[in-house]
Amino acid sequence: MSYCYSRPIPKDVSTLSELNETPKSGVPKVIWMMWLQGFDEMPLVPQRCYDSWRTLNPDWEIVFLDETNVADYIDISDVQRTDNRIET
Repeated sequence: MSYCYSRPIPKDVSTLSELNETPKSGVPKVIWMMWLQGFDEMPLVPQRCYDSWRTLNPDWEIVFLDETNVADYIDISDVQRTDNRIET
C-alpha cells in the first residue's frame, strides 16, 4: 500500500498521529485538491492520494475542486477555457 502526503514528513516524527497535530505555524488544516474533470475522471494515483489524505488526516478539511465548484473559491472571470484546458 502506498500513501501520498500533503507535506514532507519531519525526521523527528515517530507516529502517524503526530502528523495530524496542529502545525506550529498556525496554518489551517486544509488540503486542497483540484481536478477539473471531477473525481470520477481522475487517474487511479490521484484518487489513491485523496483516499490516503482522508484516512491519515481525519481532522483535516479536504477541499476538492472541479469545474462545478472552482468558481465558488476563486475568481475565474479572467480565465478562458479552450479544449478542456484553462488558459489565462
